[in-house]
Amino acid sequence: MDYVLLTDTIDSKQVVKLNRVLGDKGDADSRITPFKVHRGKQPYDKGNNTTAVPHLFGKDQSAYWKSYDWNQAIAAGMQAAKLEYSGEYGFVETEYHYPITHMVAPAEKSLQCADCHAEQGRLASLSGFYMPGRDRQPLVDIIGWLAVAAALLGVAGHGLLRLVYGKKGE
Repeated sequence: MDYVLLTDTIDSKQVVKLNRVLGDKGDADSRITPFKVHRGKQPYDKGNNTTAVPHLFGKDQSAYWKSYDWNQAIAAGMQAAKLEYSGEYGFVETEYHYPITHMVAPAEKSLQCADCHAEQGRLASLSGFYMPGRDRQPLVDIIGWLAVAAALLGVAGHGLLRLVYGKKGE
């Protein structure tokens, strides 16, 4: 993940992506991780073109939920964060990627493996990599099933031999 820092300059005319997911299907260290994108508007320092830190909660008058004064709340929050505040604020559209562990859908709406891992699944349009359940090689499937059958026969044969020859020692 790559994050926008409080000291980074932002472009208020575009959606500010507060974090950016890094990784690529070509990167051996990348992993599939689902995200939920949260979109909203938040205050920013117009003079410095940086994200703002508002003081939201508390019993003092500078807390936003006490006075409903954005300018006062931002001034207090920026001072607490030891950041410069120009005294001029605005609101900017933002996006933030939450890992799927945040606000997970109820069990009845959850996806099954085959929803993505199938020829016509949700990830069918992605290409350039092997996805189990979607991409098949008939010869590999045959070899795999033969290996499973051989393993089962081996286990059954071993168990049978133990039963037959195990009784003789008693």
